[in-house]
Amino acid sequence: MSLKITTDDLNITISFEGSSSDGNFTDPSVLLCRNVAISTEGNNINIIDKQRTVSKGTTSYHMYGVPFDEFLKSNNGYFDDILECRDYIEDIISPKRNIVSLDGSKVNFELNGSILNISIRGIGSTALNLF
Repeated sequence: MSLKITTDDLNITISFEGSSSDGNFTDPSVLLCRNVAISTEGNNINIIDKQRTVSKGTTSYHMYGVPFDEFLKSNNGYFDDILECRDYIEDIISPKRNIVSLDGSKVNFELNGSILNISIRGIGSTALNLF
């Protein structure tokens, strides 16, 4: 069995398609990246639901103890080890500095002390004082 890891173009969601050896997933499981955290134990991956964790006051797992070799990259490639699998998932769920707007322009946010610089390729930039 395998769980294919995919994301949308803007890395807003992460999905796990397929099922693990214990049969936990048969339909695609889609989560908002901002609500996901990851932990590892030995060769196993734990996917944490941060929103439920906060509301319940205790760690809430979306997946627990899934061997890393049950996960596949979006191109159906395998992971060589748990670190590669963890890094792949963390890259998807981590906040991005640069995003692409719906019209395809690149938007860059940069924090410099208390100044937030926003620049849109082809349009210009502006600076906002946060305090």
